[in-house]
Amino acid sequence: MVKRMSHRPAILMAAWSVLAVVMVAMARLAFIEADNARLTNYAVACIPVVLTILIAFVPDLRRAHVGWRIAIVAIGLAWSFLLWRQQVLTDKSQADAFMKVDTQVGMVRDDLRSASGQIGTLREDVRTLATQVLTSTSALGDSISKVGKREPTEPVRITLSFYPEGNDPFPVLLRAIAASKDKIYTLPFTVKNVSSLPFKNGDIWIEICSACKYAKEPESFVKESGSSDQIRHRMIQLLNPRVQLSKTLLDITLDQPNGEYNVEVGFAYSCGECGNAETWKQKIIAHVMHSSQ
Repeated sequence: MVKRMSHRPAILMAAWSVLAVVMVAMARLAFIEADNARLTNYAVACIPVVLTILIAFVPDLRRAHVGWRIAIVAIGLAWSFLLWRQQVLTDKSQADAFMKVDTQVGMVRDDLRSASGQIGTLREDVRTLATQVLTSTSALGDSISKVGKREPTEPVRITLSFYPEGNDPFPVLLRAIAASKDKIYTLPFTVKNVSSLPFKNGDIWIEICSACKYAKEPESFVKESGSSDQIRHRMIQLLNPRVQLSKTLLDITLDQPNGEYNVEVGFAYSCGECGNAETWKQKIIAHVMHSSQ
């Protein structure tokens, strides 16, 4: 009869081999890779598997060989050591993280202080620049407003006169006028710009006496709506300095008994640069010998 061989020696050899590998790995972990947190975590996770294998092969630990017991206790101690080492590495890692955060916070705080100082300096520079810009803008606006404009040294003044004949000095304010066959008195007059500035986009008015009537409308003059029957108006776009209008004929009739009369023609004007023109202060006087026959 063939004797059956026992498998126990093989199993023991395999178990001791595994135990040896585990012990070598723990020794390496304890002395060479002591600061390797990842490897420590792997060892802590794997040791329960080794203990399970050992306990599986020795169901009754009280009857187990002393070597098995020593191995299990050693692995348990190693596991406790690794758990302690894992906690140490975790605390160290957290301390390092806190130190890095504190260092970074300090660096950020220093950067903020530096940036705050730079912002204060920049704010002052911006204020100075804004003041300079406002001053320059104001000066530029004043300069632009003066471009193309001539500062008026005097208001624009225009004067009414009989149209000068020959060497008559200007203005001619009094003249004798004879009536025509139709009892119409013709008063030739003009208006002259006697200032050094142009008369632009202005208005002029003439007014005859209350006893006078227009025989016909003066050239370029019109009666404005709502105005008196004695007043006529004319617009002038431009009358340059020292220039007078062409001769204008004012034909009037006189509703008066026979006699000698002074017929007055009043004058007013207005423009943007005329200032306070003396309205109706100017006048010319026509001396007539009137006959109603």
